[in-house]
Amino acid sequence: MKRYQLIGRKKALSKRATPDYGKYHLHSLPYEILCQIFSNLSNDLPQLVRTSMICVKFNNIINKNFLYKSIKFTTIDKFMKFSEVHIPRRFGSIDTSTQVNYIQCMEIKNPPSKSSKNHETKIAGSYKLSDDNTQQVVFNDFIKNFKTVIQNDYNLKILVISEISPQFEFDSLSFFKRKSNRRSLGKLVLKAQTGWSILFKVNHLSAILEVFNDIHEVELCNFIIDETKLQKIGDIPSTSIDKIIFNSCSYINRPSKRTLCKIFQSTSSLSLIQLKNSNDLSLIDFIKFNENLSSLSIDMSSRIFYTVNEDGNNDPSFNYKSFNPFFKLICSSKSYNLKHLTLENFDLIHECNHQSLLARNNLLELLEIVSPLPTMVKIKQKSQTCTKCGFSKTEHLNKDWSSFLKSIHFRDFTISDSHRVIYHIKQ
Repeated sequence: MKRYQLIGRKKALSKRATPDYGKYHLHSLPYEILCQIFSNLSNDLPQLVRTSMICVKFNNIINKNFLYKSIKFTTIDKFMKFSEVHIPRRFGSIDTSTQVNYIQCMEIKNPPSKSSKNHETKIAGSYKLSDDNTQQVVFNDFIKNFKTVIQNDYNLKILVISEISPQFEFDSLSFFKRKSNRRSLGKLVLKAQTGWSILFKVNHLSAILEVFNDIHEVELCNFIIDETKLQKIGDIPSTSIDKIIFNSCSYINRPSKRTLCKIFQSTSSLSLIQLKNSNDLSLIDFIKFNENLSSLSIDMSSRIFYTVNEDGNNDPSFNYKSFNPFFKLICSSKSYNLKHLTLENFDLIHECNHQSLLARNNLLELLEIVSPLPTMVKIKQKSQTCTKCGFSKTEHLNKDWSSFLKSIHFRDFTISDSHRVIYHIKQ
């Protein structure tokens, strides 16, 4: 029997020789210097892409530090196209590209809901708003690709999901799918659709909690916090949220008997921004019930803290009568067990220099109330320059603040020039 032989044979692959670049060649520069050079092209995306095609080294540096470091998907179609390229599915297996692991910050805008294909929302009973942007999106494919990205991106630090519709939510929690190795996420931001305040559900986090055991910071924007419904959450094993930020969130339905909310059971830091109603301050009691709350930050520019003067002056003034007792409660009560208090965006210059002597006495009382705690007072940005009191950004800050603090006879504060912050030092 004749044996068949190949006419030619495959040539042995020879290893490419590394080019011998000179000592002063651009390619021989240190990694950090190359990053600094390429940063000058960060605003010129086409040129940055062309530069990345010069060689493998430049391609890796630019992809990792510029092109894929922070990605924002303004539409779901763009996210799905990205998934087709970087998460190809061949013969039933998933082969993610290296670029997926370069993403440190990712934002997904307007995620689809299960009913987005044929969904219409009625407004005021007469108008209808159809969600055309996500009609062609298959919800299951989006969830599958989303989970694959966050599971394979081990450098992901910040995840933002914005323009969340009232109908959007992930599937129910499935902890049996979670891998044994612990994963942590730096920051998670959830933003409700513009013009809406939607009810917060644990299923807004479920797909993320299946991958990450620990989340350092969670920010909720324009959500309604229904404590009664959140108390009905089942067990959430091995999940930790260190800090929660409620930005323009509303609080409703305090239960007659309060129980521990599983999802915030390990939260130690709370921040309240743009409070809409005095009832929203109950979020402090809601979180502190876990007995771990030690740090509290309150946005003092929120409208609930101010009233309009009866003398016809439209200039609002701080409502010391109503809120001095409130701060006295949270600072002196042992049940709160706070170790640090931050008063964000407090217009102290206005309160000291522009109001009556009575207002100054009330301000002094407030500062004395918070004095038992190490307190940080962050000055409102727009108060850096004031024509009424003569405070100017160009003047020496220590001189300005020393005269300011002297006018209210309060000396237990030190001043930080770099951050324009007043720190209270606990005695």
